[in-house]
Amino acid sequence: MCSTKSAAVAEILAAAASTGEEIVALTELIDQAKGALVERVAAFDAAQGWAADGASSFASWLRARADVSRGDACRLHRFTRTLRTMPATEAAVREGKLSVAKARVLAEVINPRTRERFAEQETFLVDQFQGLDVDAATTVARYWKRLADPDGPDPADSTRNRASMTKGWDDRCHLEADLDPTSGAIVHATLQAITERMHNDGRFNDRHLTHGQQQAEALVEMAMRSTGAGPSQTAVRPDIVVIVPIERLTEPEADLFAPSPGAGHEVGDPPAWGEVVRSGLLTTPRSSPSNDAPVECS
Repeated sequence: MCSTKSAAVAEILAAAASTGEEIVALTELIDQAKGALVERVAAFDAAQGWAADGASSFASWLRARADVSRGDACRLHRFTRTLRTMPATEAAVREGKLSVAKARVLAEVINPRTRERFAEQETFLVDQFQGLDVDAATTVARYWKRLADPDGPDPADSTRNRASMTKGWDDRCHLEADLDPTSGAIVHATLQAITERMHNDGRFNDRHLTHGQQQAEALVEMAMRSTGAGPSQTAVRPDIVVIVPIERLTEPEADLFAPSPGAGHEVGDPPAWGEVVRSGLLTTPRSSPSNDAPVECS
C-alpha cells in the first residue's frame, strides 16, 4: 500500500501543470500520511521505543531525527496520547472515515470535566463529524463543550498554571504564563514592588520607558536577585555594603557600633554600621561560597 501511494505522489509531482484534481489528491494523501504517522507514533510511544535510543522523551527523540520544532513534536505527542483514549475516533481515523484534522478538533474538547460525558457520546460525535467540513465540525465541538462544561475550569486551580519561554529567529525570548489568581497576585505584586524601587532609585530617569519596558527590566531584576538566595533563605534580601575604617576593625576591643570620632551623622547621610545591623538590613552569611558563583546560561 505504501508503494502504491508513493507511486501516486510521484506521478502527481511529475506532472508539468498543477490541476485542481492534483491539489485535492495531494491533500487527501497528506491526511492519509498524517493518519499513518499518528498510528505509528502511538504504538512507538506506548512501547517507549524512544527510550531504547537513550532519549528522555518522544518529543526529544523526534527533534533529533527529523526537521520538527519542539512545539510541533510536543503537540504530536500529546495528540497521539489523547487519541489512544478515544477508541471510536481512533478507529475512524484508521479506517479513513475521519480526517486527522477533525480528530484533533474532537481531542480539544476533552478535559477532566468533560472526559466522562465525551466517552458516552463519542460514537455519536464521530458519526456527526463525518458529514461536516473542519470549520463546521469546530463550531459543533465548541457548542458541545459549552453544554458539557458550562462552568469551565476553576480559575483557582493551580494545577493549570503554565509558563514557557521560547526563542525567536532573532534570539529574542518570548515569555508567556497562565497563573491562578493567587500565584498571579504574588508575581504581580513582586514585579510592581521592584518596578517602584527601580523608579525611586532613578534607574528609569530620562529613559522614557513605557510601562511594559519597565516591567521587563523589573522581571530581569527579579531573576538576578533570585540568584543571590541561599538554601536557607525563603526570600531574596538586599545586599548591603558597609564601609568601615580599617583602624576600627584592628583596634582591640573596639565598639564597632559607636560613631567615628568627630563624625557627625546628618539627615540623609548613609546609616552607620550599628544602625544597619540593628535595623536588620544585613543578611545572614550564606552557607557556602558556591552560592556566590555566577549563573551561566546553558
